[in-house]
Amino acid sequence: MKYSKNEIITGKVKKVFPNNIIVVDKNELEYNIVKKEISDKKQINVKNTFKVGEVINFVFLFYNKEKNMRYGSFKKNHPNFGKNNNNFMLKATRNGFKNLEAFNKATFKKVKNDKN
Repeated sequence: MKYSKNEIITGKVKKVFPNNIIVVDKNELEYNIVKKEISDKKQINVKNTFKVGEVINFVFLFYNKEKNMRYGSFKKNHPNFGKNNNNFMLKATRNGFKNLEAFNKATFKKVKNDKN
């Protein structure tokens, strides 16, 4: 599967290190998300932020052919981890959060089924 730059990908955290995480998508492709692409906040503790097996989404940045590694950005898809000092909150629409809840349930069900 080939992703385009800035495409949003869903995957599972495979490994957590102090300065990066490795995430695997549904096609078993690995992505490296380095600390500077996790958060702009220096006090962030990567090991306390992510857990192995956790499902996350992130933005695809690029593929390094020499290293055979794909790179992603968590902060680009999660504004609270960026430079902006504002906290962003979800605001309910007239459907409440039913659409978001349905999307998340479908995504988690698919990830769970892919695991089995």
